[in-house]
Amino acid sequence: MKKWFCFVLAATALSNVFGQNLFAAKAKGSYGFIDHMGQWIIPATFDDAEAFNNGYARVKKSGHWSYIDKDKRLVTEFRFDKVYNFEGEVARVGIIDEERRKITYGLINTKGQWVGRREFDEIGKFADNGLALAETRSGDWGFIDKNGQWVIRPTFGGLRDFHDGLAMARSKGKWGYIDKTGHWVIPPIYNHATNFREGFASIETKGGRWALIDSQGVPVGSLAFDVLKPFSDSVTTARLAGRWGIVGKHGQWIVEPKFDYLGQFVDGLCRTRQKGFYWGVVDKAGKWVIQPDFENVLPFSEGICRVKKGTLWGYMDRTGKWVVEPTFQSAEAFHNGYATVKMKGEWGIIDRTGKVTLEPSFDKIRPQDEGDDTAEEEETEMKDE
Repeated sequence: MKKWFCFVLAATALSNVFGQNLFAAKAKGSYGFIDHMGQWIIPATFDDAEAFNNGYARVKKSGHWSYIDKDKRLVTEFRFDKVYNFEGEVARVGIIDEERRKITYGLINTKGQWVGRREFDEIGKFADNGLALAETRSGDWGFIDKNGQWVIRPTFGGLRDFHDGLAMARSKGKWGYIDKTGHWVIPPIYNHATNFREGFASIETKGGRWALIDSQGVPVGSLAFDVLKPFSDSVTTARLAGRWGIVGKHGQWIVEPKFDYLGQFVDGLCRTRQKGFYWGVVDKAGKWVIQPDFENVLPFSEGICRVKKGTLWGYMDRTGKWVVEPTFQSAEAFHNGYATVKMKGEWGIIDRTGKVTLEPSFDKIRPQDEGDDTAEEEETEMKDE
């Protein structure tokens, strides 16, 4: 029997602690898993590791990846060159094709067995409708299900994930939108476009400007923009003549363009740049929640954002009050009530009140539930700044 099949990590059952917060942590050159107090739940025996997600964690040894489950068992031997999080009962994995010098992708189940085809040059993340975009060796794109079978045949020159029931698809160099049967709902007539969000998409017009369309391809409003981002939180942001403003679902300005830059809204707030180099946060009315006095402000997570003052990072709440004043060399977003922070070259953990639950003492602590490290969806076909 193969050694990998017999491989079982430490004997203590993980079931008692799996509901707690686990972090992939590095100490003395190896990765394992700790709780928010810094106790080892799974010993540091791996060359690399990512956070648990959907009951499984990605782990690496001797240059190859595998998975462990909540009972500390290996799902399969260490044999993959690229792995992604499990999505339900399947995960996307890749092995280098030495002849082509390129990774070939397929799906495995929770027993480590191959599911369906394993001859894809790319597989995207599965959407809510159970479909994932996939690329053949010849460069054609279609959609597969979780059995690895084609649901929408690979007849397209490019695809993006489904959003609002529609997927961007490219044919003969132009973008349009298809439904879950693979039929065109909006024909491929656009040089560039974005995914549908909240019932609207942004498309590049013949004049090189950007405009809104609805799910039938009907133009919305009469304005055209230099840049128009996808909708988020019932609004979007747009640039015109070098300035950014806020646009509503009728294609009208809610806030006239006056900012140096605007991101996308999340829970009513948006990071923005003003004064050339300084960052702050505004609400949907364009009013300052956090004044533009900082070297960087990153999006909110669990009601708290990361703010950089000078060379140090801290955290602010939605009212612009400090949760933790700038103290850290580096700081990650909050997940499940905790965030990982770096001081004096070492990583620790804080809670939402700013209390240090684990003094910085690790080489690295990976944030929880940070998801796949893949740029599998290009959100926009436009140039941003």
